Amino acid sequence: MMLLFGFFFCVIGNVNARERDELVVQYLKNSRLCAFKNQKDSAIYYLEKAKIQALGNPDELFRVYNRGANYFFKEDIKLDSAKTYMQKMSALLPALEYDVLKSRLYNKLGYFYGLNGNIKEAFQAYNSAIIINRKLEEYTNYKVLANSYVKLGRLYGRLELYPTAKSYFKKAIALLKEDPEIDQVFIYRHLACVYKKMGAIDDAMSYLQKAIKINEENSLSRAYESHQINTQKNLAEIYYIKEDRKQALFYVLESIKNASKIQRKDLDVRLFLLLSKIYNDEGDVDLAFINGLKSFEIAKAKDIPYQILMSSKQLKLLYKNIGNTEKAYFYLDIYNKTKNRIYREEAKVTILKAEYLEDLRKEKLATNKIQEASYFHALLIIGICLVLLGIVYTFYQRKKEVLQQRIVSNEKSKYRIQQKLQDERKRALEKENELSVYMRMLSQQTDAGSEATIVKMKSTLQQLHSLKILTEDDWLEFKTLFLNIYPNFYKNFKINVADYSLGDLKLASLIRLSLNTKEIANILAISPESVRKGKYRLRKKMTFTSEKELQKFIYSL
Repeated sequence: MMLLFGFFFCVIGNVNARERDELVVQYLKNSRLCAFKNQKDSAIYYLEKAKIQALGNPDELFRVYNRGANYFFKEDIKLDSAKTYMQKMSALLPALEYDVLKSRLYNKLGYFYGLNGNIKEAFQAYNSAIIINRKLEEYTNYKVLANSYVKLGRLYGRLELYPTAKSYFKKAIALLKEDPEIDQVFIYRHLACVYKKMGAIDDAMSYLQKAIKINEENSLSRAYESHQINTQKNLAEIYYIKEDRKQALFYVLESIKNASKIQRKDLDVRLFLLLSKIYNDEGDVDLAFINGLKSFEIAKAKDIPYQILMSSKQLKLLYKNIGNTEKAYFYLDIYNKTKNRIYREEAKVTILKAEYLEDLRKEKLATNKIQEASYFHALLIIGICLVLLGIVYTFYQRKKEVLQQRIVSNEKSKYRIQQKLQDERKRALEKENELSVYMRMLSQQTDAGSEATIVKMKSTLQQLHSLKILTEDDWLEFKTLFLNIYPNFYKNFKINVADYSLGDLKLASLIRLSLNTKEIANILAISPESVRKGKYRLRKKMTFTSEKELQKFIYSL
């Protein structure tokens, strides 16, 4: 009786867990919607509600903190608050069940480290993301891996190590063969930025136009508007370098206009800075000041040193041109303080670049030594190989007849094994037929609907939860008991699932009993990780995107 109560409490617990997960998802959606409507208090309120519901579930809590980091960085433009959420996410790393979440976190950590000038930490984070993702083998998330390669390419471009930077972009592009849904626009847009930094403006323009074309072909994608805003900004910068101010102004205004349409708040400082420069070149001082001040305000709010440096430099120049020395000196002071701050960061970059080049030099030196050693030993190795070949040939002639006899013997053994397998299949088929007759008899008995039948069903449930499925006999016993409760389950499963294995059938049965991953692993005497992989393969066969969809389908059978 206690086992029966335990089963019902387990079912209730699973239902409550599902309800909590659904609440987390709904609260996060509400938070995103309020952020879009610029309802700051409501956005944070729903974020806190989601956090409360997610407590005790590291994976769900990770998603809540990820949303918080995005909100404060993109919506509320507070880098410190975003960093706080990143620290909370980092603390969850040991408890995360899914490695893909870990690799995504390292990618995001690398991005924030890069903003602060912590280049070495950024490299370590991106490489950690790659290592974790590669360990997943057949479950590698190629989208996350491509993101890591692109970000590493940008970092090497920042160090002016352009050949290495381009090699990482090639790796990202090569992954398109593995997953065509990888964001190509993201890859080509960032590659264009590296070429722009190299001074190869025509190549940068070529990759940027390729990105624009792909983005227009995918105008219904979620990232379309974001890519459109960013590619227009990149085009404006390239046209400004080419001294085509008319085109530069057009694309800056288009980028800002499209950002305003979707109420995007994390407008890039470079947009307003570039707009200020263009208006100043055209002699429109008022608009130059308005946009220069906007760029400075955003840069200060985000506290990103390089952006503060460039915007304060522009304002210093503007005030100097109109003769306002007090304001000019004010922004000059900010410029100098920020420059000193950046010098320290640039020193780190210089040291890191020197370390990288030294590692390359040592690697090349080691390779040359190996090549020299190989050359001196080449003749000796060739001589040894010739002697060995002679010995092998001699043994080959002597063993040839023996091997032929073994082949004939193996063929006979193979034939005997095949015959034995056929006999085993016949016996298994006979047992299956006997079981089918028995199950029909049980089904007829269950139709009576008596109180004794209900008690028997409860007893059957207890037996099912205590069984171990280790042998074929265990499986037959399990199926017999299972069909007492769900007589049409296997028939419906076979109708709806064309390509299934025995393992799939066992797994589906245990999921129908509302067992969790650890309980299923205990019954099948396998690891929880094997159970998770089995669920993933079953979902893939049935084209379900989540485990919830799989459960819903199985419960409907």
